Amino acid sequence: MTRPPRISPEGAAGLVSQDRANAPWASPPIPAKRHARDIPLRWRVAAYLAMLTGYLFYCYNYLVLDYVRPYLISDYGMTLRATANVSVAQSVTVTFGALVAAPLVARFGRRKIMFLAAFAIGSMAALSALSHTLGGWLSTRAVMAVFLATYYVVGINLTVALFPPQHRAKLSAISSGMFSVAEMMIGGLGATFGDRDWVWVVWLGAAPLLLCPLILLLVPEDRSFSSYGTDQIQVTKSGGWSEMLSPKWRRQSIACVLLSGLNLMGYQIFSGFVTLYLRQVRHFAAIDMGATVALIGTGSLIGGFFWAFIADRFGRKMNAVGFFGTALFISLFLIAPRDDRLLKAFGFCYGICLSCAYCWGIWFTEIFPLRLRPYGAALFHGGHLISWGAPLITTWVAARSSLGAAMALGPTTFLVGGIVWLTLPETLKRSPAYRGWDPESR
Repeated sequence: MTRPPRISPEGAAGLVSQDRANAPWASPPIPAKRHARDIPLRWRVAAYLAMLTGYLFYCYNYLVLDYVRPYLISDYGMTLRATANVSVAQSVTVTFGALVAAPLVARFGRRKIMFLAAFAIGSMAALSALSHTLGGWLSTRAVMAVFLATYYVVGINLTVALFPPQHRAKLSAISSGMFSVAEMMIGGLGATFGDRDWVWVVWLGAAPLLLCPLILLLVPEDRSFSSYGTDQIQVTKSGGWSEMLSPKWRRQSIACVLLSGLNLMGYQIFSGFVTLYLRQVRHFAAIDMGATVALIGTGSLIGGFFWAFIADRFGRKMNAVGFFGTALFISLFLIAPRDDRLLKAFGFCYGICLSCAYCWGIWFTEIFPLRLRPYGAALFHGGHLISWGAPLITTWVAARSSLGAAMALGPTTFLVGGIVWLTLPETLKRSPAYRGWDPESR
């Protein structure tokens, strides 16, 4: 009896029934791996909606600390500096989470890591709600931030894997809008629960625990399908962080990180302390404070679509106007007379202008050649390395002057950011500001 031939998986998958009859010792055929396009659209949409629900609470838990800051001071006896330290811990560990998430997703798969991240986020939110001490809040928010960044990375990866390129930008815009929805939710819930039951706003952040079974049910296992491709450009060599910091790309890389860091810093200086300002300086009741925060979120949601149209029609650099508008409306908010409607109107306009940065994900990618695009997209997270000290700077100035004076640093930050924005190259060819930027030919 002759020895059976060695059969490769590809050969086994292609055997016909007659061949198997003639070779009974052969291994069963191995089915070809499905492509993402072969997964029914309704299943892919259901997986995206499950991810999007978790993304809403990723945004919610990222923002909720800023809202409850005045209550941590008044009800739990924390100092302003202590609450700033919680923000710093969250900023530092979210950067770590973004760095380690990619290899975890590659090794264990999207579904497993998404389940883990959702479970950890929900658990840490519940522990935060139960904790009345600074140590408890420091530890739970620091651990949570690692998994918030992890959820962000796996959510973006899932969207890219399940849908073709021509739909990803629209789906990404919907995901980005969840920050505004979360802000409106927090403001609305804060106004509903009031000063006495504010802790329920924190408890709602544990909702991802209920989402975990849906993730296992609806998100396909990575090993069962091949993802959609990305670009058709032939990559002749691989890039890396060393090339991003080489003389050819160093200026663009540093400018992107600086721009992102100034945006995050300006946001933390103003939005991170706006509820404390409204409560302690303007003496707003919970219902008015919550309504103001909800209007800022509403403005951001509307502004996101407005600035997306501007960026696609007139170019990425045109959105720098939004940064200058952000600086203007922060200034008006801080110097406005005691008028609830006026402050809410300025907050709404601030939210509209703030969302001008939604185009950065694609812009930071377009600036660099194909081999460096993943690193270009990651530069946004590098901004946390610059902005982590913003809460400490704000509390330091507030201790020596006033909270309003500290928050007045926000307009300066956005003005400098707008100037940095204008130094970066325009990548949209139809834009009047386009000057022939072609990263592939540099």
